[in-house]
Amino acid sequence: MKPIISFSQGGAAARSRIALVRMLLVCVSLWTCSLMMSAQTEEIFFKESFQGVNGLESGVSPLDTADLDHPSGWILDRVHSGPQCALMESGGSITLPPVPEMTGNAILYVALSSWNNESYEPCKLEVSQGESSGSDLEIGVSKDGGYVKLYNVTPETRITVRATHDVRVETIVLQYGLNTVGMYTDEFQLSVPAGAYVEPFDVRMSPAEDIDFADNYLDRHMIMVYTTDGTQPTRFSTRYDGPIRVDTTTVFRLGLINEFGTLITRSNKYKYVFPVDVRNMADYRALPDNTFARLQLDDAVVTYSEITAGKGGDWYQYIYLRDSTGAIGTEGYGSLPLHTGDVLGGSVVLYSRRDGGWSMSEYSSFDNLATDYREPEPVWVESVSELLDSCWLCQLVTLSGVTVSEGYARRDGASILLDKVSTMRTLFPTGNVPDDPEAEYDITGIVQPVYGGGFQLMAIGYPVLTGISGTSAGAAATPVAYYTTDGRRVSRPERGIYLVHYSDGKVRKVFFR
Repeated sequence: MKPIISFSQGGAAARSRIALVRMLLVCVSLWTCSLMMSAQTEEIFFKESFQGVNGLESGVSPLDTADLDHPSGWILDRVHSGPQCALMESGGSITLPPVPEMTGNAILYVALSSWNNESYEPCKLEVSQGESSGSDLEIGVSKDGGYVKLYNVTPETRITVRATHDVRVETIVLQYGLNTVGMYTDEFQLSVPAGAYVEPFDVRMSPAEDIDFADNYLDRHMIMVYTTDGTQPTRFSTRYDGPIRVDTTTVFRLGLINEFGTLITRSNKYKYVFPVDVRNMADYRALPDNTFARLQLDDAVVTYSEITAGKGGDWYQYIYLRDSTGAIGTEGYGSLPLHTGDVLGGSVVLYSRRDGGWSMSEYSSFDNLATDYREPEPVWVESVSELLDSCWLCQLVTLSGVTVSEGYARRDGASILLDKVSTMRTLFPTGNVPDDPEAEYDITGIVQPVYGGGFQLMAIGYPVLTGISGTSAGAAATPVAYYTTDGRRVSRPERGIYLVHYSDGKVRKVFFR
């Protein structure tokens, strides 16, 4: 295969062509860099050209501000109209109008030349509410060599040029940055890593990796600005002047105004997440997915807790809770000091999930939450179709009078998947199909979501044989006790759903009108 380009011909002509190509590449590169740097660093926000001034070189008439590009707000002392310029007598002064766009750091350039004399003594610069890199304005110098840096200025800052001898004022420019100044490449730094937090803290900022955290950087003529809502900072954003207290969800974006007034920003966002407070499990389940929340537990009962062997030797734990408004559950690696029947009070910090459960974070703690013990009572459910609703997720229930086949509990034409198939196989040696497919069972378990959609019942005990083909013997059972759905006994039911204990030992859910 022949090379695409070959320099094997030798001779001065070939070397000349190579040199020409190299020179062109260098020129293109320099031109491109110049364009990029200029676009990034230079921004003119005030310019007075004096092009509308049509006075005489002798300066016989006072300067009319109506002829200026910026006609209002000037303070003039012994200033006259000249040919496309202002003529200022010795001892006279020009004070610029307020400039609303000016803030932070900036660059000032004043084009001055001698008038009526050959003196090159500098004119004087005065700046209120801020400071400058120098107090002299040179006569007859180019723009690149005649600028003065302005530090920590505001729209209220006033700039005054005072003549030490007769001078011609040809141009006044205020701008951010210079097209010869490069950009910082280091990333911004925060003293506290982004993440989820429970307790308030103070955060400090630094404009670069090699600069220490400090209260401010005015000694370096750098100004850090920031926003707390994730929007891009501007020069008018809040200035950093010391530690910032963070006690709510905050998204920082940072910017740096360098000594030339160039605003440097990055796309990086630094998010600190604090929990949303919720009063009960119903409100918790209504949260959007992956919401960091602090859940208040009020007389909440651990309806089920189980630890099994996980991968790699770690323990895997299932925990389900219920209060008067609903139920939630968790599963994950680790071991929490919770047991079935624990009654909990206090609060816990968690991440929500749309499947009705929740997953723990490293900030979650159930220590010292157990206040009592109460045997959890399952909600008695006779309709399989009733369980096929998200309101039942994570609830402890007893599904009554169902047949079992092919890993499903079935009744009245509806079915729900049975988790813990291994338990079914232990009970039914032939597999997950009972010896008598017509036999009816009561199955106690936790309603769970199925990945991909749907519901399943995680059995937490062996099914109880209740009869054959829906028949049962014995006298009619009568109610002996009434309980609310969160397990509190009442003397008599009012309107609502109650757990009714019958004389035959069964518990059923009953709606009283």
